[in-house]
Amino acid sequence: MHDNGPGPLGPIRMCVICRQRFLKSELKRYVCPKSGRGGASERDTATIGLIPDPDQVLPGRGFYICGKADCRQRFQKAQFGLMKKCKGENT
Repeated sequence: MHDNGPGPLGPIRMCVICRQRFLKSELKRYVCPKSGRGGASERDTATIGLIPDPDQVLPGRGFYICGKADCRQRFQKAQFGLMKKCKGENT
């Protein structure tokens, strides 16, 4: 086994847009909408898309976005497609 130096300083997650890996603390997290999450009612979650999780503590399926302007812009269009992965979350 080779020692490649110290490992990362925390969990690693991947940006759902550019697919690059970053420390979890460097990414913004969004979760699948569900009644009671993020202060949104069940009626509102159908129209607002994924719920921001700035503290990265909400339960459920999470999606991570890096800080690149292009990724943030593309995420606005992609989030409704990503919500298909929330299928089991909305019951």
